[in-house]
Amino acid sequence: MKFRGLIIAVLVLLALGGVLYWSNHHKPSEKSAPLSSTTSPSILKLDQASITQLTVTDKGSAPVSLVKQNDGRWQITKPEELRAEQDEVAGMLSSLSSLNADHVIEEKAAGLAQYGLDDPSVTVDIATSDRKQRKLLLGDSTPAGGDVYAILAGDPRVFAIAGYSKTSIDKGLNDLRNKRLLTIDPD
Repeated sequence: MKFRGLIIAVLVLLALGGVLYWSNHHKPSEKSAPLSSTTSPSILKLDQASITQLTVTDKGSAPVSLVKQNDGRWQITKPEELRAEQDEVAGMLSSLSSLNADHVIEEKAAGLAQYGLDDPSVTVDIATSDRKQRKLLLGDSTPAGGDVYAILAGDPRVFAIAGYSKTSIDKGLNDLRNKRLLTIDPD
């Protein structure tokens, strides 16, 4: 009886070893590869250094315009001339220069009102050194609440971007102005 149990245990062990060997050395066929791409759809792909001007218009607020100076620093020009907080602008530029969507909602959007994009909550106008203008519109939150609808002017697709992307882009005058009382230039 003990001998019979030992033989069964050895056979089960050999079978498991064979399955393990086969699974490690078997190459999956092309048919079993996933059809959908794992990369997020790109909305904006810009060289951060090529961005020369930004205007952020938040619904219900005055537009805030920033211009890149010759020395590489950013200056607020509207609604009034102020020095910009360089770290805040850098974070905003980082988000804008490589803005990816979580997914595409619609390839060819018929009506933008259902996404809050007919009267967007945030509009960002971007000018680059190659003299191209881009306009990003951010609308309502998705029903789940974690994403925000977005569209790039001239692109018929409606995207869903992460809510934190909107937070890093939607900066007002108080967020972007330099709040230091005294700055000493190390020249």
